[in-house]
Amino acid sequence: MIENIAPLSAELLTSADVALRQQIRIEDNETDQDTVIDGFCAAARQKIETLTGQRMLTQGVRVTLPSWPKIGENLPIAPIQEISEV
Repeated sequence: MIENIAPLSAELLTSADVALRQQIRIEDNETDQDTVIDGFCAAARQKIETLTGQRMLTQGVRVTLPSWPKIGENLPIAPIQEISEV
């Protein structure tokens, strides 16, 4: 089981991104949909992370395994920067 224990400091992509606003053809002064766009960006990142097992941003997570991993068995997420507790 993978559990997020520390919130992200920022999303990878947000409604403030100029290239994103140009791509989806939203002017800078059109801010009424920013919350929806931010939600879509977060959902897309989460889906990619779930499908690939790769984290796109530094995150604090707790991984609970049913048993001690066998030699050569990989953890269910990557990349790993630090292991703070076993």
